[in-house]
Amino acid sequence: MPETINHDELARDYPSAFSELQRSFPALVSEKSRWPLKLKARALHHLGEVKRVAKAASTLKSLTQDSTSEAKLIAMRTIGTLLNESHAGLRDLYDVSTEEVEGLISIIRTDPHVLGARLMGGGFGGNVLALTTQSNAHTLIERVQEQYYAAQNRNGVDEGSVMVSTPGPGLANVDPNQLWRESISHINTLGNRAANYANNIRVILDSLPDEQSSVDVWPVIVAAGKGTRATASGLNVPKPIASVCSKPAIVQVLHNIRAALGIARSPIIIVSPETEMAVREAVTEEHVTFVVQPEALGTGDAVLAAYKTMADFNGRTLVVWGTQPVIQEKTYSRAVKLATLFDSYQMVLPTTFKHRPYAPITRRANGDVHSAFETHLERATPIELGETNIGLFLLHNQAMFDVLLNLRKTFWNAARGQYNRPSGELGFPNELITAFAQQENGVFASPFADGREEQGVKQLDDVSRCEQFIRELQRENSTDEGR
Repeated sequence: MPETINHDELARDYPSAFSELQRSFPALVSEKSRWPLKLKARALHHLGEVKRVAKAASTLKSLTQDSTSEAKLIAMRTIGTLLNESHAGLRDLYDVSTEEVEGLISIIRTDPHVLGARLMGGGFGGNVLALTTQSNAHTLIERVQEQYYAAQNRNGVDEGSVMVSTPGPGLANVDPNQLWRESISHINTLGNRAANYANNIRVILDSLPDEQSSVDVWPVIVAAGKGTRATASGLNVPKPIASVCSKPAIVQVLHNIRAALGIARSPIIIVSPETEMAVREAVTEEHVTFVVQPEALGTGDAVLAAYKTMADFNGRTLVVWGTQPVIQEKTYSRAVKLATLFDSYQMVLPTTFKHRPYAPITRRANGDVHSAFETHLERATPIELGETNIGLFLLHNQAMFDVLLNLRKTFWNAARGQYNRPSGELGFPNELITAFAQQENGVFASPFADGREEQGVKQLDDVSRCEQFIRELQRENSTDEGR
């Protein structure tokens, strides 16, 4: 094979190849400065790649006979060597590397736990693939950030330029839902940085097929309580019936649920003796079922009041506060899709990140939910930025009531007529989140909600904020749909 071949030689001696070149790469044919082509060097790289792919395949296949830790490490060292050889071919035989790529490769290879690295993509820049152990990934990222990105006043992780990929089973056995679960679960490991990926989660959930028809969901809208703080603020009606955008807040909630899910079951509205008459009047045109919580003993106790009505139900219960009119139709739909995707979890909820959240949740290092608490009732120190619920929850009905009944048995003080809990009440959702979080596949929380959806009606000033946020979200949704 000749070292090089020029334009005229190729057209004369290999007319069919030249014709194909003209059709597929017209820019190359017309760019005279690229001729003559380094034919032999390019061919040697391709030949090497063919041999390296074959060796990599046989190396990985050998692990089916011996998959011990030692065998895996030996195999990965072999793969790493092949990656290094491939990069050398791209650099020396194909001439597609750059000084910047070589600088990054050099930094990566100074890590003793890196097994191999090579240029990815078409060359002249692009990506670099590094093979290392899972335990060393964080150290390698820190090294690259400190020695490469920091010098450019960049943060490689925050801008999405650093990605961690773990070997999987390959394309022969792909479960799309498992890919979505892994993608959404990974975002939960990012701490407060997960807030940057809320739209990514929305896109994933919106891409899933509508399966609500196969999911039996029974809405429970909590509209109980005395509303003492609301009255003190000047709100002269029960919070759930405060007029928001010319409709009672609870009617807004009902309409958004029905628009999103087309619920076949009659929503249950839990009221107190203080709110019952006003709420009944506000929803006279709605097909609903009423349950009364006799005494104001907390939101958990309020949901427990529906036990006799729902005892035989085996689907998902959707619990939402009747004071949350800003929660969008899309959020209900996405929440049900999330619960369907993570059906093995007993409790699923959308979350958002807020400054000084009232009821933040905490996570373990792997992203699993650990607990939830109320900064006010539990006298906990507020945090500057944290993840919080928006007042919307989906639970397996039987599991939900099992936990609520157990909490009542554990904390109810018959002599005092209240719970042995802060303020004497049984809370929801924090009590359940903390209880379910002790179980495997107990709670799955995903930060895909818009921060404005957390806004509820607690006092008079909140009404105007709810109206403002509803208008803003409707305007933004109209703009998105028009694009």
